[in-house]
Amino acid sequence: MKHLLHIGFPKTGSTYLQQWFARHPQLQYEQNGICGFGGATGILAWSNTTPDVNVEWLVTSHEAFVFPLAYGRPFDMEVDEMLESITHTDAVSEAQGKVGNLMQQMLPEAQVLIVTRGYDGMLHSIYYQYLRVGGTLSFNGFFDRYYEVLLEWLNYDHVIRTYQDNFGADNVLILPFELLREDESQFQDVVRTWLQVDEFPVTLGVVNAAYDQTSMNFILCLARVVKRLGMMLPINRRRVLFPWFTRRFVDSRVCRMCSRLIGGVLPDRIGPRNISPNALRTFAERGSLLPGLPFYDRFEAAYLLDSPEATAIAGIANSDEAPNSKSHLSV
Repeated sequence: MKHLLHIGFPKTGSTYLQQWFARHPQLQYEQNGICGFGGATGILAWSNTTPDVNVEWLVTSHEAFVFPLAYGRPFDMEVDEMLESITHTDAVSEAQGKVGNLMQQMLPEAQVLIVTRGYDGMLHSIYYQYLRVGGTLSFNGFFDRYYEVLLEWLNYDHVIRTYQDNFGADNVLILPFELLREDESQFQDVVRTWLQVDEFPVTLGVVNAAYDQTSMNFILCLARVVKRLGMMLPINRRRVLFPWFTRRFVDSRVCRMCSRLIGGVLPDRIGPRNISPNALRTFAERGSLLPGLPFYDRFEAAYLLDSPEATAIAGIANSDEAPNSKSHLSV
């Protein structure tokens, strides 16, 4: 059997891909597992079954491989506490490199799948995920405070080079998330052809859909209230309150119902969400390996930001901002 290693990035259809991996009869995949299995019991259970089609690929898939610092935190650590614990930005790339080197030692013959996303869409999606796990900053506050960490986290060049050096460039497939969003069937065909497995069309549609703007603003307002309440509690109880809020309440039906009832009357705490052209160009410089790769020419505006279309995508009215501007956000 061969090994497939899918490393993310986050917010690039990882949940969609994992569902496709799990359904394809020639791929063996279990969520959060290694080499297709969640543990020894999974291997034992599989050995007692007789699959209709011989499994050809053992799949390891987790988007945390490109940001291990986020997933290695204690269960009860708040998201801002975790991000602020990254004392130097090199820690991000160092952790990415360590994981890549370890995976090469474990699975030296693996083929690697990397999915990227245009920076403007990626940054906004990451911010909404930040809110879903209990973040309490406005978009401006989040982007300004964690700008350097985000730059290193989303350094596509570093991650691509790490895995190409470890596994060989011919064994690494890099695809834009925008292809999946535009043409689900073609995206599946590209991955299937690369793996040389049978056609297995599955229409999954949008998986793990983002919350709407009103819901995200409601969650932000409520997170701030929960955080203030937590500051009045003993630390042991505070450590219980916030994990409950982020892991139990945010994705619950009660939260969605409350958002529909009162979300529309709350003041906008997320604030402006336009990123400056200079900041986006700085991110784009860390994607210099993407131009020329298959399919990226169809989405170059989302990655290169060198055209009027790219400026429109970013929601920026004036693309001639002074080069020495210190602001990361357009006003």
